Amino acid sequence: MTRFEKRVLFGLALLIVVLGIMEAMVPQPTDWSPSYSRFHTKPFGSKLVYDRLTDIFPEVRSQSDPLYSTSNERYENEVYDTPVNHLYINSSFGPDVNSTERLLQRVAWGDNVFIAAENIQGPLADSLNITIEYKPWNGEEDPESDIRFIGEERIADGVFRYARGFPGAYFSSYDTSRTRTLAVDGSTHPVLLEMSWGEGRIVLCSAPMTLTNYHLLKGRNATFIAGAFSVLPPRPIIWDEAYKVERMEASTPLRYILSQTPLRWAWYLGFSLVVLYILVYARRQQRAIPIVVPPRNATRELMHTVGRLYWHKGD
Repeated sequence: MTRFEKRVLFGLALLIVVLGIMEAMVPQPTDWSPSYSRFHTKPFGSKLVYDRLTDIFPEVRSQSDPLYSTSNERYENEVYDTPVNHLYINSSFGPDVNSTERLLQRVAWGDNVFIAAENIQGPLADSLNITIEYKPWNGEEDPESDIRFIGEERIADGVFRYARGFPGAYFSSYDTSRTRTLAVDGSTHPVLLEMSWGEGRIVLCSAPMTLTNYHLLKGRNATFIAGAFSVLPPRPIIWDEAYKVERMEASTPLRYILSQTPLRWAWYLGFSLVVLYILVYARRQQRAIPIVVPPRNATRELMHTVGRLYWHKGD
């Protein structure tokens, strides 16, 4: 490697390092996108909610596999004699036919399910006979809503206020013969329902935003979260990560690396250095290809030598 090539390599590496430092020093805007994931500390992640579940339930587990696979595993292990609680929090929840059948079968056999989603659709919505609608929004100011518990045995008193990014979804129709309304919004629309199903219960919430880091720390809204979860019996609870928003999106093996600024710049730096190594240094390490000279044809020279010999001898 020549001195010039070394200078070029050092200069490019230094430039990448400087750009990485500058990127790390730039204030990052707050990510308000909802994920409801137990791994995310952003406002609409649910890491803090997940961490506080042990205050209510004796055991908390997380699963990242879809319903049909975990159902088969539980059936093979014959653990249906120990009912558990299931918790699904997402913007939308619509498992397929097979997963819906497995879920409702679990509940009928004694499990309990808490589903918080702005949009419950597909076979599950049809089986439960529920419909979700949204309050009108003028598109200008941030929608907000008040939520309060109702009923003779109301879980908690007072009004819980929610503002930023609140979608205003509510249950417009449901099976009243097996369903009890636990909470309503400021327009008295149901937002929290308890439904009996076989030996178990299904709790439906149309406001998953209430179960996020931002609203857990805002005002007295933690009381609403504790009250909503208190509907479930004190059993082990299984937190779902299989149906989260970001799990449904297209993913690549590098997705997590590229989503984290330090890892992203480390990846760019490493990749750039590898490319520079290939372009500048690796070619210097190639073994020289020998030049193969074709064999000389000495027949003509032999005949010339023999002829000169005869000429000198005079034969």
